[in-house]
Amino acid sequence: MEKEQSIDRVDQDVEERREAYKRREREAIAEMSGETAEEPEESKEKEQEE
Repeated sequence: MEKEQSIDRVDQDVEERREAYKRREREAIAEMSGETAEEPEESKEKEQEE
Protein backbone atom coordinates (compact mmCIF):
# COMPACT_ATOMS: atom_id res chain seq x y z
CA MET A 1 0.00 0.00 0.00
CA GLU A 2 2.76 2.44 0.95
CA LYS A 3 4.59 1.59 -2.24
CA GLU A 4 1.52 2.45 -4.36
CA GLN A 5 1.12 5.82 -2.63
CA SER A 6 4.79 6.57 -3.21
CA ILE A 7 4.48 5.68 -6.89
CA ASP A 8 1.37 7.86 -7.20
CA ARG A 9 3.23 10.80 -5.65
CA VAL A 10 6.16 10.32 -8.02
CA ASP A 11 3.81 10.07 -11.02
CA GLN A 12 2.04 13.26 -9.93
CA ASP A 13 5.35 15.06 -9.42
CA VAL A 14 6.58 13.98 -12.85
CA GLU A 15 3.33 15.14 -14.45
CA GLU A 16 3.54 18.53 -12.70
CA ARG A 17 7.14 19.01 -13.86
CA ARG A 18 6.18 18.03 -17.40
CA GLU A 19 3.34 20.59 -17.43
CA ALA A 20 5.62 23.30 -16.01
CA TYR A 21 8.24 22.50 -18.68
CA LYS A 22 5.63 22.72 -21.45
CA ARG A 23 4.38 26.04 -20.06
CA ARG A 24 7.91 27.51 -19.90
CA GLU A 25 8.62 26.25 -23.41
CA ARG A 26 5.45 27.91 -24.77
CA GLU A 27 6.32 31.15 -22.98
CA ALA A 28 9.84 31.14 -24.42
CA ILE A 29 8.58 30.47 -27.94
CA ALA A 30 5.99 33.23 -27.61
CA GLU A 31 8.63 35.62 -26.31
CA MET A 32 10.96 34.86 -29.21
CA SER A 33 8.21 35.38 -31.75
CA GLY A 34 7.20 38.65 -30.09
CA GLU A 35 3.80 37.46 -28.95
CA THR A 36 2.36 37.48 -25.47
CA ALA A 37 2.91 34.40 -23.33
CA GLU A 38 -0.80 33.62 -23.19
CA GLU A 39 -1.74 30.10 -24.17
CA PRO A 40 -3.78 29.65 -27.32
CA GLU A 41 -7.27 28.22 -26.79
CA GLU A 42 -6.33 25.14 -28.80
CA SER A 43 -3.61 24.03 -26.37
CA LYS A 44 -5.84 24.64 -23.34
CA GLU A 45 -8.42 22.28 -24.80
CA LYS A 46 -5.79 19.60 -25.41
CA GLU A 47 -4.57 19.79 -21.82
CA GLN A 48 -8.10 19.40 -20.46
CA GLU A 49 -8.62 16.25 -22.55
CA GLU A 50 -5.52 14.54 -21.13
